[in-house]
Amino acid sequence: MTKNGRFTVSKSALEKFFSGCAFRYKLYREWNMKDDKLPPALKNGIEVHQAIEDALTGTGSITREEAKRVVNWVEKNEYTILGTEVRHWAPLTNEIALFGIIDAIAETPSGEVVLIDWKTASSQWTASRTADGKLVTINAQSWQGPIYLTRPESSDIIAPSAWPTRMQYIVIPKSGAIGVWDYEASEADTQQLISACNLLKHAADIGSFPKNKGWQCGRCDFKRVCWESPGWEKFYEERKPKK
Repeated sequence: MTKNGRFTVSKSALEKFFSGCAFRYKLYREWNMKDDKLPPALKNGIEVHQAIEDALTGTGSITREEAKRVVNWVEKNEYTILGTEVRHWAPLTNEIALFGIIDAIAETPSGEVVLIDWKTASSQWTASRTADGKLVTINAQSWQGPIYLTRPESSDIIAPSAWPTRMQYIVIPKSGAIGVWDYEASEADTQQLISACNLLKHAADIGSFPKNKGWQCGRCDFKRVCWESPGWEKFYEERKPKK
């Protein structure tokens, strides 16, 4: 996929390519698992995200407990939601662009604009404390933060020059308090992202996605189509390119 002549990379694409089997990226680019075949946890997460979207935009009644808790959290913390389900295109290099869908962009009571990602979880994320006493979680250290915090060329919500430098993961466990975990943009992470994207682009340019057959196959969403197991067609549909 290209955007303005640039090879386009997403968080999911990187995760598939660096999963231990590069062939997963090729299958990810070609196929989607059908909605009725999605794993229960993934399907629940999609439904919760939709319920939160409906609740925050007033386009549907609040029928999910998780959505009610998010609305209460937003109101309690006096956040102003500026946009939801924001399609994010950003140039990373002259040859590479980034794509993602941001769950929400919000303004805090102090006037700071932050990016928000809602995360459903069976329990609150595990925390560790750094040498300087800061409480952190490894869950917030992923491709997603550097991708979303890369400044876009244009935005209908805020000026690109004022693009946020902080992203908040709002974790909604099945029980207990909602957790808030920060990720802040760093040049080191951006350089690592560039390196990873260059590796993926090179593989795509030469068409090299070796299949790594082994223990990880049992956890792969594309196992059936990879092996062309009888009846695999009922689990997948051809992926339509993003516009």
